[in-house]
Amino acid sequence: MKRLVAFGCSLTQGQDLEKGVEYSRLAWPYVLGQKLNLAVTNNGKNGSSIKRIWWDIMNFDFHSSDTVIILWTHIDRWCIIKNDDRADRRSYLPEQDWDIPREGFKPHPSEKDDVDNIHHSMMNKRSEMWYKYFHDEHDIIQQGFLHINHADMYLKDKVKHVFHLRASEKELTTSFNQVKFLETDIDKLREHYPKATDNHHPGIEFQEEYASRLKKEIEKQL
Repeated sequence: MKRLVAFGCSLTQGQDLEKGVEYSRLAWPYVLGQKLNLAVTNNGKNGSSIKRIWWDIMNFDFHSSDTVIILWTHIDRWCIIKNDDRADRRSYLPEQDWDIPREGFKPHPSEKDDVDNIHHSMMNKRSEMWYKYFHDEHDIIQQGFLHINHADMYLKDKVKHVFHLRASEKELTTSFNQVKFLETDIDKLREHYPKATDNHHPGIEFQEEYASRLKKEIEKQL
């Protein structure tokens, strides 16, 4: 069966739609797949940066019949890809993804200053130093769109269709960007629906509406 292969962060994964379920079948990629009569492979990962999403794309085994949809995450996230074993590119992953603390987000007290256990928090002493001494908005926008455009060019030779979405900051772009994003604005749409069980991520009703709008846009381009 032909596949819909999705990439993104927690907004693609469907975080906390159901308690104790990591990849809920209620998440929009599965709903969209049903509407398009496609099997679904959901590669969304909680906390992913644009660089991490690009990395997951580079290390996925695609079929020529695949339809790929990518929800590119918040531009300020970043990660460091580390591993010395180059024998298997899929075995080494980013050390962690970092993010600037967002309004309303509070890391668990046990994770806030835990440097040794960095995989469990996007906000810790290392990330604090990164954003204080190295992060620059102009620079990270250029790098973000570099990864987005490279992924688009890479996929066009490998799969049947590629569709791009943005999680936020739709006004940000670069002079060299050639990628066209679908118009449905997840950032605005999510404001009109109840939240998930964590009271932060979009809830179940949103997933259905978002998938319906994406289906209409996609079918216009097919």
